[in-house]
Amino acid sequence: MRKSPFVAGLAIAAGITILACGGTGGSQTNDFQTALARLRQLSNASNLYIGDYDDTLPLANRWMDGLAPYVTNPDNFVSPAVGSSNYGFALNADAAGRALSSLDAAATLLIFDSTVLGRNATASTSTQPSPGRYNGTNSLLYLDGRIPGYVDPEVPPTPLIDQSVARVGQLATAAFIYSGDYDDALPLNNWVDATSSIVTRPEIYRSPIFDPQANQYGYSYNVLLVGANTQTIENPALTILFFDSVQNQRNSVDVATNRPTPGRYGGQNAVSYANGSKGKLSP
Repeated sequence: MRKSPFVAGLAIAAGITILACGGTGGSQTNDFQTALARLRQLSNASNLYIGDYDDTLPLANRWMDGLAPYVTNPDNFVSPAVGSSNYGFALNADAAGRALSSLDAAATLLIFDSTVLGRNATASTSTQPSPGRYNGTNSLLYLDGRIPGYVDPEVPPTPLIDQSVARVGQLATAAFIYSGDYDDALPLNNWVDATSSIVTRPEIYRSPIFDPQANQYGYSYNVLLVGANTQTIENPALTILFFDSVQNQRNSVDVATNRPTPGRYGGQNAVSYANGSKGKLSP
């Protein structure tokens, strides 16, 4: 069996723990996690199907039948909020039957909660329930394997500070890749937009303490390095490049001392430096 590029997406997704969306408490929270666990099984089944069918996605109006040989428990096809007589998951009609290479895996919804309840439902992503089924949130599986809110019970959760350190480190890497294309000049004030083709997972721009669906970011870019030439930065190992910031807007630029006090994660903040290193700082 050939290994599809979809496998790589699953491995990437598995390396990141994303905070659960929606409310807390009650059976809806438990049902939400059940829905996400079922989507994880459908993700694995889709990966096997794609590998067996020349990197082609499951077919419209037949996708459950196509995945059935790879799904050991038929309950995995059922969104737990809709009852035993319905299904509640739909395949994205815009992705059904297409070649994997023709789609942006990170941006493409594959399977999602839908108001179309029948078996093999294939529908527009606009058919997601509103409000969402689980405390206002729907369960979603992206083509790259991401399932927002999914917590793998076999993988201990990564502390938020470590997630944040990893993210600001990736932002620094993206800034250096950008500078390589622009005569060693770092990005300008629109740094998120400028590096968006390099940082392919949007959550990297956001502090993990924030709801992934909220319009909050929490990272700033050192105002002293905007557009700076990487070859002329003095003491790059001591010069902060990106950091947990009191500013929460997109494309935030600020002085590097403007970090949350006390630190955002148990008294600490995440920072990355102009030499590419990263770490934790108390305010």
